Amino acid sequence: MLKLKTTISVVLILIAATTFAQVERVTENQAGISKRLQHEIDMTKDPALGYVPKGRLVEAYQVRSQRLKANTVNSLLSWTERGPNSDAVGASNGNTRPGNGKTSGRVRAIWEDLGDATGKTVWVGGIDGGLWKTNDITVNPATWTPINDFFGNLAVASICQDPSDVNIMYFGTGEKAINADAVRGAGIWRSTDHGVTWSVMAGTANFWNVSKVVCDASGNLYVGCNSISNTAGLQRFTKATNTWTNITPSGLDARVPDLELSSTGRFHVICGYYNTAAGSAGYRYTDNPATVSSGTWTSPATTFPTQYNVAIESNGNTLYALPSNSAWGVPTIYKSTNGGANWAATGATPAFTSGQAWYCMAVAVDPNNANNVIVGSLDCYKTTNGGTSWTKISEWVGTTGQYVHADQQIITWRNNNQVLFGCDGGVHYSANGGTTITDRNQGLRIKQFYAVANHPTSTNYFLAGAQDNGVHQLNNTTIGASVEVTGGDGAFVHIDQNQGQYQWGSYVYNQYRRSTNSGSTWASVNFSSSAGRFINPTDYDDVNNIMYCSGSANTFVRWSNPQSGSTFTSVSMTGLNSGTVSSVKVSPYTNHTVFFSGGGSGITPSLIKATAANATPVFTSIIGAGMTTASANISCIELGTNEQNIIVVYSNYGVSNVWVTSNGGTTWTAIDGNLPDMPVRWAMFYPGDNTKAIIATETGIWQTTLINGASTAWDPETGFPNVRTDMLQYRASDGLLSAATHGRGLFTTIIGAAPSCGTVNGLAASAITNTTATVSWTALGGALNYDVDYKLNSSGTWINAATATTSLSVALSGLTQGSLYDYRVRANCTGATGAYAQAQFTTTSPASCNAPAGLASSAITASSATVSWGAVSGAANYDVDYKLNSSGTWINAATATASTSVGLSGLTASSLYDWRVRANCTAIGLSSAYAQAQFTTTAVITCPGPLDVSTNGTAAGAATIPFNTDVKGTISPTGDNDYYKFVITTGGTATITLTTLPFDYDLKLYSSNGTSQLAISQAGGTTSETITRTYTAGTYYAHVYGYNGATSASLCYTLRVQLGTATQQEIPSVDNSKLTVKVFPNPVADKLTVYLTGDNTRKNLVMYNVNGKVMYSQTVTDMFTTLDVRKIPGGVYYLKLTDTDGNLLHSEKFVKQ
Repeated sequence: MLKLKTTISVVLILIAATTFAQVERVTENQAGISKRLQHEIDMTKDPALGYVPKGRLVEAYQVRSQRLKANTVNSLLSWTERGPNSDAVGASNGNTRPGNGKTSGRVRAIWEDLGDATGKTVWVGGIDGGLWKTNDITVNPATWTPINDFFGNLAVASICQDPSDVNIMYFGTGEKAINADAVRGAGIWRSTDHGVTWSVMAGTANFWNVSKVVCDASGNLYVGCNSISNTAGLQRFTKATNTWTNITPSGLDARVPDLELSSTGRFHVICGYYNTAAGSAGYRYTDNPATVSSGTWTSPATTFPTQYNVAIESNGNTLYALPSNSAWGVPTIYKSTNGGANWAATGATPAFTSGQAWYCMAVAVDPNNANNVIVGSLDCYKTTNGGTSWTKISEWVGTTGQYVHADQQIITWRNNNQVLFGCDGGVHYSANGGTTITDRNQGLRIKQFYAVANHPTSTNYFLAGAQDNGVHQLNNTTIGASVEVTGGDGAFVHIDQNQGQYQWGSYVYNQYRRSTNSGSTWASVNFSSSAGRFINPTDYDDVNNIMYCSGSANTFVRWSNPQSGSTFTSVSMTGLNSGTVSSVKVSPYTNHTVFFSGGGSGITPSLIKATAANATPVFTSIIGAGMTTASANISCIELGTNEQNIIVVYSNYGVSNVWVTSNGGTTWTAIDGNLPDMPVRWAMFYPGDNTKAIIATETGIWQTTLINGASTAWDPETGFPNVRTDMLQYRASDGLLSAATHGRGLFTTIIGAAPSCGTVNGLAASAITNTTATVSWTALGGALNYDVDYKLNSSGTWINAATATTSLSVALSGLTQGSLYDYRVRANCTGATGAYAQAQFTTTSPASCNAPAGLASSAITASSATVSWGAVSGAANYDVDYKLNSSGTWINAATATASTSVGLSGLTASSLYDWRVRANCTAIGLSSAYAQAQFTTTAVITCPGPLDVSTNGTAAGAATIPFNTDVKGTISPTGDNDYYKFVITTGGTATITLTTLPFDYDLKLYSSNGTSQLAISQAGGTTSETITRTYTAGTYYAHVYGYNGATSASLCYTLRVQLGTATQQEIPSVDNSKLTVKVFPNPVADKLTVYLTGDNTRKNLVMYNVNGKVMYSQTVTDMFTTLDVRKIPGGVYYLKLTDTDGNLLHSEKFVKQ
C-alpha cells in the first residue's frame, strides 16, 4: 500500500516561523484593500445607522468655518508643517523604485484645465489628500498648491469643467469600491470662480460613491454613481433649468462604474458592478445626452461583459472597453470602431490587473491616433496597433524600467501627447505618449499618515506610518523630504524613549519592522498576518521594553523582547465581550499596568485596566454606563498627571466622542459640549493640566481651555489644516507635539514654554562587593523623583534599577564579579525629565574560583549529546547551560550539579550548539566565569528508508532487506501494512526487533507463501516488539502494522533482522556511488524529465501509482529520458530505477498536477 510520505513539512514549518530578513516587497490585493476600507468603516460608522454619514462631515466643516470667520477663536498653538514634500526609498525597503522615483498619496481624479490652452495647468483630487493645483505640470518639480484642506476628507473622485464657461468646475465625492456604501461621500461640489471657492450642490446629498463627472459642450453635467444600495445611478444636471434628472437606462443596474462623452457628442454609459446579475448589466449609448430619458438609450448590436467592472475610453468613434471578470482580471480588451454599435475582442490582452480590476483600472486613448492606447492597473501597458500587441511601459517596484507607483486610478491623454497617470502613489507625467515617464510628486504633500513617533533626543527626527506607502523617516526642521524605510501599508510606529536606537514600524495586523541602529536598516519580525486589526493598535513600554498589541478576539498580544527577539504571546482577556483590542496605553506611572479598549461591529465596547500585564494579568473593567453603545469604537486612551485622570475618545459619528474621568474610571463624564458630530481619533490632556485637552478630529486639531462636562467649549486650531488627523504624540523634554494627518503629512508645535529639569550631581558608588553595590546622588531642586539604570560597560542594554524613586540611593545586586559597570540617574520634575548623569564602578574579584577546563562533547546524536569537563579544585558544584548558536537565549541544563557531565536531549538535528559551564565555590561564596565550547548534532536518519517501498502493502511487493541492518519505515495512511522479505540460506537462530515506535505497532512473521503466520509480537503501546526463533532455510516475511488504526506519516519505526546461528542469502550489492539521478519538474503538469549521470549502463525505469500498479516501464541508457504524463490522473506516483539484475538503484516520488 502506498505511503503518503512527504519532505515538505520542514519547509512549511520554516515558512510559518518568524521572519528575520530585509523587509519584503509588499503590495495590496483585493482582500487587503477591502479590509482597509472595512477598517475605516468600522471605526467611523454611526452605530445607529450602520454606515458612515459623510454629510455630517460637511456640517462639521461649516461649523468650523463659521467659528473661524467669527474671529472668536484664539489658537493656543503655532503649527509647523513637516511634510514630507517628497521621499526616497530606504536601504531596507523591499519596495524599491526604478529611477529613485518619489511618491505622494492616492490620486483618483486628474483634470487638465480647459482655461489653459497649453495643458500645463492641472488639478488633482486625492481620496484623502484633498484638491490640489499646479500651473505647470511640465516642470519637475511642479509647484503644487492645496485648494482646500477640508476636501481631503471628502474622497475627491472625479473632476470636470464646463466647456462653455471654464470658471464653472465640479467634483464628485465618495469611494467607488466594493464596500464603499458605508462611506457614502458628500455629494457634488461646484465652483463658479475657477476653483477658488466651492460649495456642495443642492439635491446631491444622495449621490453616493461617484465614479465620474462629465460636462457636455452646453455645460450640462452628468454624474455616475456606483452605489450598491442607492439608486441614484446616472444623473443629469441641466444647466439651463438648474434641475436634476435620473437618466439611468431602463432595466439596467443603478451601479455606474464608468461613463464617457466622445468627441463626436455620443455619450456612453456602463451599468453593472461587482457581480450584477447578467440580465441587469449592460452598455448603452445615445447621441442626445441632453435630452435622453431612461427609456430612449440605444443598445449595441454586439457588446462585452458588464457584470463586474468596466473602464471605457474613446477617440471619436473608436472606443476601448476593459471588462473585468469575477476573478478581477481583464481577460479580453474590446474595441469598437463605429461609435459603440459593434464590439470585438482585440488581438491581445496583457495581464495587467493582478486581480485588482474591482479597485483600480484605467485606460487612455491618444486623441490624435486611436491605435495608441495605454491601460493600467498594477502596472501600465501600451499598444500602438490598436490592441494587436502590448508593451509594458512601467514598473511599480524594482530597479529597472520606468517608475509608476502601483494601482492606477486614472490615465489622461491630451492632444499635445501629454499623458498623466493618477495612482495610489500620486501623479506621474509623460510628454511623449508614455515613452518616458517621470513622477510629479515632489511638493504634492498628501501623505496619509496613520501614526507618528517622536525621537527622544534627535529634535527633528520622526517616524510616521503611511497608508499604502510604508513607514517614513523624517528629519527636517520644516517641510522636507522623507525616507520610506519600509514598504506596503505603514501602520503604528514607535521609538524607544530611553534607547532611541531601537525603532519599530508595522505593516497590517501583527507584522512588524524593527531597526536596532537608529533607523539605518530594518528587518521584519512577523507574528501574524490575520490576528488583530488591519491597522493594529500597539503601545511600547519604554521602561520594561515590552510591546503590547491587539490580537484575536478576547486577547492581547505581548511581545516580550521587541529589541532583539520574536517572543510573542497571545494573552486571554476577560471583559472584551468577544471584541478585539482597539487601543492600548502603557501607564507611565505604574510598572506593567496597561489600559486596553476593545470592541467591533455589533459588539459592546470595553475599557479595561490590566495590572501585571507582563506576567499573569489581572483585568478590571473601568468603562462607564453611558459608554457602551454597540459597534462604537474607542480609538485612544490617554492619561493625565496620574492614573486617576483618563481621557478616551470614540471615532464614530452619532455618539458622544470625548469622555473623561478623575477617579480612575469609577465615574465618567461626556465633554463633547459644542463639538460637531464627527469622528475623534486621538486625545490628550494639556501637559501637567487635567483641566485642558487637545483632540485630533476629522477636521483637524481642536482644543479646550476648560473641561466642563456638557458645557465644554471646543475651538479649532486656526493654524492647523482642516484635515483628518489620526494621532498626537508629545515629547516632554522640549514640549514638542506632533500630529499625523491622513492627507497632509506631519505637523508639529511646541506647547507653551517647554518645562525643564536639571541634571543630578554627586554620583557615588559605595559598599562594593563582587556581586553588589550601592549607588547614590545628591538631591536636585525641583525634582519629584528619580530614575536609575545600570549595565555592564561591555553591554549596550540598560537595566532599570528604580523608576520614580524618592530615595537618594539604590542598592544593586546580582552583579558579575571583577566587572566594570556603568550607572545613570535622572530627575523627574513637573512636566519635564532631566538628562541622565552617568558614572562607573568596578565590582571586586574573588580569592579564587577557576573556570572549568577540559570541556568535551560525546555521544552526539541528532537530538542528544553528553557534555563533560574536568573537576575544579575547591568547587562544590557546577551550573551548565546550552543554546543554539543562532539564539541569544541560554537554556539551563543543570544547576548546582556535583557531576562533571550532563546529558542534553531534545536537540535539533544538524545544528551548531554552544554550551557553557561554571564552577560554584560555595566555601568562599563565589562562582567562576563560564567556560564555553561547541558541538554539532548529527543529521536525522532518513525517514522512511528506501526499503519501505510503495508496493510493500502485500508480501508480493515486499523489498528484500539486509540482515543486521536497521530498516526505517512509516505506517501511513491508517490501515497501512508493511511487508519485508528475507531469505535464510542455512537454518539457525535469528531475532526480529521492531523499535522506536511512535505509536502502538505490532509485528508478525510469515512463511514463504506470505500468508501462513509463524509468530506474532503484540507488546502494546510503544513497547518494542521482538520475535526470536530457530529458522529452517527458506524465504520469510516480516509484517509491520498499526494496532487499531495507529499511524504516523512523519515518525519512523526501526525494523532489524539480527542473525544468530542462521546464515543469510546475500543481497547482491550494487556500487552506484557514481550514479546521480534528478527528476524534474516536481510537481509536473505535462512532461517529466529523468536526468542520469555517472553511469551509462542499461537500466530499467518503472512508474507505479499509489496502489502499486505499474503505469509505465522502459529500458533507459540515455542521460535524459522524458516521460509524457499528461494523460495520467493527478496524484502521487513513484519511479523505481533498477539494474538489469533487478537490483534497486534509486526510487523517488513525484506529484502529477
